[in-house]
Amino acid sequence: MTIRLKLLAVPDKQGLCPVIFDLSDGRSFRRKIRTGLRCLPEHWPEETGPVNSGTSAEDQINSELKKLQTRKQEAETQYAQGLLTRKQLLMKLKGKAVIETVDDFLDHHLKETKSQPTLLDYRYAIQGLKNYTGYRNDDTEEPLPFSAIDHNLLRLFRENSFSSLSGSSFNSYLNKIRSIMNEAWRAGIVKQRFELDRELKRKDISTRKSQLTSFAEMRTAIENVSTIYEWQAMAFYLLMFCTRGCGMADIPGFRTRNIHDFEELLPFTDPDYTYLIFFPSGKKRHSPELIRIDDYPTGKLIKSLKYSVTLTHHRQKQFIIPDVTDELAIFKYRISDNYRMHVSTWDIYKRKVKALLGNTFGTAAATYRYYADQLEVSQPVRSVLSGTPYPMAQYPDYLSKDNFRKQVERAHLQVLENFKAKNLTYQLIDSLRDLKVPNFVYLDDKYESEASFWMNYERSVWNK
Repeated sequence: MTIRLKLLAVPDKQGLCPVIFDLSDGRSFRRKIRTGLRCLPEHWPEETGPVNSGTSAEDQINSELKKLQTRKQEAETQYAQGLLTRKQLLMKLKGKAVIETVDDFLDHHLKETKSQPTLLDYRYAIQGLKNYTGYRNDDTEEPLPFSAIDHNLLRLFRENSFSSLSGSSFNSYLNKIRSIMNEAWRAGIVKQRFELDRELKRKDISTRKSQLTSFAEMRTAIENVSTIYEWQAMAFYLLMFCTRGCGMADIPGFRTRNIHDFEELLPFTDPDYTYLIFFPSGKKRHSPELIRIDDYPTGKLIKSLKYSVTLTHHRQKQFIIPDVTDELAIFKYRISDNYRMHVSTWDIYKRKVKALLGNTFGTAAATYRYYADQLEVSQPVRSVLSGTPYPMAQYPDYLSKDNFRKQVERAHLQVLENFKAKNLTYQLIDSLRDLKVPNFVYLDDKYESEASFWMNYERSVWNK
């Protein structure tokens, strides 16, 4: 690579010409990089050196030229030693920050190109790698150079993590590290595509099928609830079951929607009932899911969870408190706007439900599907219970949309009855009283305005 500092003979209106770096690497690569410095042609020497003048302006130009010469020499040396890729060389000559470490790459490149959830997953993977390879401890954290990530470092990561990381988690970290390295390769930061040695993957991966939760297990777990956060965790689990397996990423989106905005769903509704309309997370579809919400158990769970979240979060995270007059809202935030806050909020509930129930939130959906599969219903009805939107269900032509809706709703209510979801909801409400929380959380009061709710809130908390 040849780099020359030269004057480009393209003067502006004042007669000043730009100073550039002229790069060439054989016939295949030529590049000109403007430095931002300008100079009169008569002041530019044959061999790049001090500008031929003695005024203060020219002295300043000479000072800038020395900096450019230093930058050029450093870039040439580092490139010749293999410490810079061609793209990094260009960035250095442009005076931009050279991405030499994975930390810089996450902060300055991927932050602009990746979604917040993906970026956070990448950060967790790199933090995990640092934790087990000496790059991070309680007091210090060192930047991780791209050149350090090789087979030996990953093998050290594997050996040191056996006792505290599951095989599935370790393999997931490896896959994310490979993705980061190949993103850097595509961006021209590293020279070669990263190949992951299959021998590094761990084989101690649990193949246990998703567990189901029984009524007895739910009842016992609720009996052991001792804090409001544990109560919320169990209530969220039961709500997920009652809404056909909604997940942690779906519940923040619960809100009342105008059914007339979804004309394809209108024939499948009864004007005497409230309906939850939502697009399940992780599924690309044009038509949303539709679930009838009865007062018990689902409506009561939503209302009590909304008021309990107001109680526990209104001081620390007031921005997630919903409009309390919205019958279906529990939170008020968009995951895409604050993914880190979403994760930290739900991590608490994940730990609580695992400790109390021994199962994860994901088993609520599996349990609902199991109970739905036990029903003697048609395949179209079963498909809607499993998450297929009404308009996409292949029900018989002779069956009207209204009759099909009734079949689905009866089947859904039968699933809730077979699991004794009402009994569990009653038990949850009783446990709220035992926790001595303000009574507005579990009473059936309906508020016409937020002002009336907050007035009652202050009165209840003050009298508690």
